[in-house]
Amino acid sequence: MNTASEVEDFSLLEPLWLRDLGKNERWLEDAIFKNPSILGLGDLRPYQRQRRQPSGGRLDLLLGNEAERYEVELQLGTTDESHIFRTIEYWDVEERLYPNYKHTAVLVAEEINSRFFNVIYRFGHNIPIVAIDATAYIIDDSLYLSFTKVLDTRDHIAITKKHKNTPTYDRGFWQQYLSEDQLTLAESAIKKITDNKLYYTKTYITSQINGEEYDRMRFFDYKNKLYVIFMLSKSEEVTAKVENLSILEGIYPYGYGFFLDSEDQFNKHLPILQKMFKLTIGEDDGTWPDDPDTHQTPNDSANSE
Repeated sequence: MNTASEVEDFSLLEPLWLRDLGKNERWLEDAIFKNPSILGLGDLRPYQRQRRQPSGGRLDLLLGNEAERYEVELQLGTTDESHIFRTIEYWDVEERLYPNYKHTAVLVAEEINSRFFNVIYRFGHNIPIVAIDATAYIIDDSLYLSFTKVLDTRDHIAITKKHKNTPTYDRGFWQQYLSEDQLTLAESAIKKITDNKLYYTKTYITSQINGEEYDRMRFFDYKNKLYVIFMLSKSEEVTAKVENLSILEGIYPYGYGFFLDSEDQFNKHLPILQKMFKLTIGEDDGTWPDDPDTHQTPNDSANSE
């Protein structure tokens, strides 16, 4: 038997792109659906593939067991924002529809890049999400797949919940990131929007609802400004109502972001911001308040003169 010191030659396995091997995303989906254990997430059963969502999209794979559900999105190549947000959106939808199960979002891709980790950081690791790197190799003319878990936020969430009665972050912590005016404005805004107590975390400030942290409305420092984001799946109705607001920062698949500069500006837009909050908690009465300050297009400006 050869010892390690006697081995003179060796070969490195070369990772290959599945598309270069003539395989597509449906092929990968089929392989996982036939044998979900290859993901390394335990003994899971395949429940459904291409599961239709209320938004019109389709969840690639739904896996699970008696107590858990795994919402799995697949991507060949390198992760991009659309697949990341889709993974989070489908997890959120399934969790709302079936709250009796423990839900975990799973993104399987051939390359998990820094963009993925930046998005997860923005959410403050409050989403139970697993990222799995799928790698293909050719060995002796046979195709082999390897699945490596590169991120799993579930342990972090469990530890956070365990110690939630002894919060680490407070107003003093946030004075490092927001000016006194910005911090006061954030606190005033949360109270006026929700009429609830404040809740400070490491990455954002929000409110408490029924004594629990509410993470679908988040205030934090972004581009040296006070920023608030409402975690809502992008919809045509909401977009049409807010896309011309002067305080709008951005519309994303996972939410709507706004910049706030002053108490007067905030008060002017308070009804709209209260409406956005109500949408996040599912209290939609079907009406929209008017907003007095919207962006003017060049044609609007010309007409006003």
